[in-house]
Amino acid sequence: MRVQLKSLGIFQTSKVVAAVYFLGAIVFTAIAAAFLILTHRQFQPAPQLLLLPIAGGALGFIYTMIFCWIYNVVAGWIGGIEMELSEGQD
Repeated sequence: MRVQLKSLGIFQTSKVVAAVYFLGAIVFTAIAAAFLILTHRQFQPAPQLLLLPIAGGALGFIYTMIFCWIYNVVAGWIGGIEMELSEGQD
């Protein structure tokens, strides 16, 4: 079955992407902190390092809102992304 993605829910899509960016930034922050500790550098939790997950989530939310709005406008003009779907196999 061929379907077309007519529009994206701006707020819902932005919430999901922001959560993914936030969690990804937590992982990145933990890796960066571990690297600083393991390389025996003087490690003091810098505000930038601690704010990375918050900034990642906030920017992911804002950028996704803009992207979804642009997608919805363009999809209204020329049509949405086409996908082919099939029933799942159990």
